[in-house]
Amino acid sequence: MKVSETIVTSDTSNNDNPPAIEDVTVDQEALDKLKKQQQKYKTAAVAWKRAGNKEQALQYVKTVKQFDIVIAAVAEGEKLDLSDMPPTPILPSPTSIIATPATKEENELQQQGASGKMYNSS
Repeated sequence: MKVSETIVTSDTSNNDNPPAIEDVTVDQEALDKLKKQQQKYKTAAVAWKRAGNKEQALQYVKTVKQFDIVIAAVAEGEKLDLSDMPPTPILPSPTSIIATPATKEENELQQQGASGKMYNSS
């Protein structure tokens, strides 16, 4: 779907001229596709950070920022070839996620509760 927007620009160098009016056609379908793909990269960056792979997380954050540039261009009406869009990011496997100290503590408490062991100081 394509959406037409009217953008009014003004020339501040000469106040005698009225503002120029431009018709901008935005490819809403391409814009939605880009935003959806960008969100996948954001999710993957967070997942890799939680998994302890900061290098991969940083790479995906850089890709997210590149999407910002492309999204802005499409929103301004530029026609872009989306065939070069990066593929869907790879998420870490559940076994590669490193438990945080709070998670380890919760797991230990759950295991203690499940085994029925209670620690008494007596």
